Amino acid sequence: MTVDLEAVAAAHSGRVDREGLDPAIVVPRETWRQLAQALSEAGVWFSDLTCVDRGETVEVVAQVCASASEQITLKTVLPNRDLTVDSLWPVWPGMDWLEREAYDMFGVSFVGHPDLTRILMFDGFEGYPLRKSFLLETEEKAS
Repeated sequence: MTVDLEAVAAAHSGRVDREGLDPAIVVPRETWRQLAQALSEAGVWFSDLTCVDRGETVEVVAQVCASASEQITLKTVLPNRDLTVDSLWPVWPGMDWLEREAYDMFGVSFVGHPDLTRILMFDGFEGYPLRKSFLLETEEKAS
């Protein structure tokens, strides 16, 4: 199956980035779920989801597959002051634990997720261990 990445990106106010190993579609958070829905309807399935802390922003990064040999990266960028984005769980229910892990480790809230609770850290744990600011916050508390 071949997906017309430029057309899909344009339909969701995004752009295609071909700089990495796999092409990436970068969209604003407002069209994140709609992009996933369009890809799902085209037969694309999800593979993984994680986040990248860039300091001032956090990227939500999903890997999806259009075929056994065609992988596509989906990205949206969130400002630190508002780490919320629509959940992809309604599109791909298998995203459940991946979004919970991203919430637990990075503090990203997935709107519409059915059970956005910690999955790796204990309930009373404070902070998000994979954020760049976490070590600084931990050191400040220890001082």
